[in-house]
Amino acid sequence: MAETLNVKQIATVMNGIVEQATGKSALAAITAGDFSSVATTALVNGYDPVMNAISQMVGRTIISNRPYQGKFNELVADTQRFGWITRKIVPGILAGETDGAFSLTDGAHSPDMFDVRKRPVKQFNFYGTSAYAYHETYYNDQINGAFDSLEGFRGFVAGMRQAFENDRELMLEALARATFTAFVAGVIGSGAASQTVNLLAEYNTEKGTSLTATTVREPANWSNFVKFATARIQTVSNLMESRSTLYHKSVTGFDVYRHTPVEDQRFYMPASIQAAIGTEVMPGLFNQEWLERITYRPIDYFQSIQSPMNISVTPTILNADGTTGAGDPVTATNVFAVLMDRDAIGVSLMDESVASAPYEVAGRYTNVWYHANKRYWMDYTENCVVFLIA
Repeated sequence: MAETLNVKQIATVMNGIVEQATGKSALAAITAGDFSSVATTALVNGYDPVMNAISQMVGRTIISNRPYQGKFNELVADTQRFGWITRKIVPGILAGETDGAFSLTDGAHSPDMFDVRKRPVKQFNFYGTSAYAYHETYYNDQINGAFDSLEGFRGFVAGMRQAFENDRELMLEALARATFTAFVAGVIGSGAASQTVNLLAEYNTEKGTSLTATTVREPANWSNFVKFATARIQTVSNLMESRSTLYHKSVTGFDVYRHTPVEDQRFYMPASIQAAIGTEVMPGLFNQEWLERITYRPIDYFQSIQSPMNISVTPTILNADGTTGAGDPVTATNVFAVLMDRDAIGVSLMDESVASAPYEVAGRYTNVWYHANKRYWMDYTENCVVFLIA
């Protein structure tokens, strides 16, 4: 969908994303426009079941209280960086011009040193926000009857608070993951050969083989292919450090030039690939200096825990005229790795709040509410390359 200033209510979307991420449901297509913002140049389970389970105090009670650390935390940015309406101003490049010192003519004026020549500049905008809320209910009498001491009650409250925070962390992870997956789908869907590299096809061409995504994983083939893939990925990484228009999208009439130093690059690879590489290949897999400088994250899965290397997304894309819209549905299997600029995608939180409603005297309970506005952006004018084995 086109970018708007409207606040999107995304509770239903988020619930579906979380179900795929946690394995409750199988891989299903998602639409990036339901939750994310793309750079554009145009201005435009409740508490009551828990209480029933606890029932009355009998014997010893153990409160499950284990903090959860969400994945993709490196995608979370501060709210000052990307707020309600955010603009990214991109300076263009100035072409060379004739040196007047070598074109002087007797009797003629020298070139005018006061000629005006403005650098081209393009502004890209990020709009809108996604609203999300949830709450839980605390019953006064049921809590009192469930514990035999103040210490037990404190432990229960601490456990419930941690569960509340874990829910927030899981929700943030799921939507950050969905933003990442939607961006990858958008890059693949753009059809740019420089941004989508089929490693297996290139390997077969260079080596004269006809391996498939299945046979390449056989022991006799895997080691040589991994070494080839490693060299190819690091070559792209090196080229990303040079300023060019190669690994991102520009708009009509304005070429965007980008360079991404290796310390500003992010490299993602499925954990299943990392495990399949094995100890006999890993020592020579990547240049150690490169690994120490780049942000490297093994991915447990892209979209669905049931299909770790597959994605099925209708991405929001940047059109050639600088507007945004829904692209064609993208289904990709065997995504080997993703290399991108740190500014290509991200998530920011705004206006987070947790507040308790007044005590409801008739029902003797209190509701605690969490609210937040969340921003998810995808900037196709930043460098990104997706590597496939398809």
